[in-house]
Amino acid sequence: MARARLVGDWERELKRRIGRRYGDMARDGSFAPGGADKLTTAGYPGDWVRRLPKDIAAAYSGCGFPFAGLAFDKLRRVVDLGCGAGIDALYIAQQLAPGGTVTAIDLAPEMLARAAGATGAAGWLNRDKIRFLAADMERLPLAPECADLVVANASLNLAADKGRALGEMFRILAPGGRFVARDLVRNGPLPAEVLSDPLSYNTSLGGALEEKELYSALSEAGFAEIEISDHRPFSMLETVLIRAAKAPV
Repeated sequence: MARARLVGDWERELKRRIGRRYGDMARDGSFAPGGADKLTTAGYPGDWVRRLPKDIAAAYSGCGFPFAGLAFDKLRRVVDLGCGAGIDALYIAQQLAPGGTVTAIDLAPEMLARAAGATGAAGWLNRDKIRFLAADMERLPLAPECADLVVANASLNLAADKGRALGEMFRILAPGGRFVARDLVRNGPLPAEVLSDPLSYNTSLGGALEEKELYSALSEAGFAEIEISDHRPFSMLETVLIRAAKAPV
């Protein structure tokens, strides 16, 4: 479990830049083009993607579909970290049994406002099952063991302190709960000019771990049954499927 510590100037600047970048994207809609096509290519069901409002699909910023083969029918409490425009939260909300809820968390309040506004206009999306919350995944304002499932899509790489973020995920999971994510890994070290530039983190490059580092960080946080699979090229990196569990009591 991650220990409390002071936040350095580097982390403060990093978080400020990330929050500003995604806040600006939410306000002016400056997302990378082809969101709907990317969703379908990533593996989201085509019929579901076609029904999404265009302004939601256009805001897709994930790096894959993390939910293949995942059973939602017995889940009641899901937390989506780095939810962005809320696409994964919306997908999950449709799969949950009656009474299930999704807490969708993002660092940028503007992104949450965009997600809440867009989803509120489409009743079929089960917006009433989703609670949007502005927070830092490294310091979650959530009670211990409050989630059956924690999901993240292209957001762990943005965390300045991966160990703290994973420790928080482990803390909020109930015994027997699961962590499922798509994220990015790198093969070998990145150039020094990338590692020293906060802007590289904003674009999900500088914060990517090597796979062995990611596995170790998950293990050190307390997770068991760790699987890292489905490697796919993603720009200069690879996107992977991550699955892990919190052991039952």
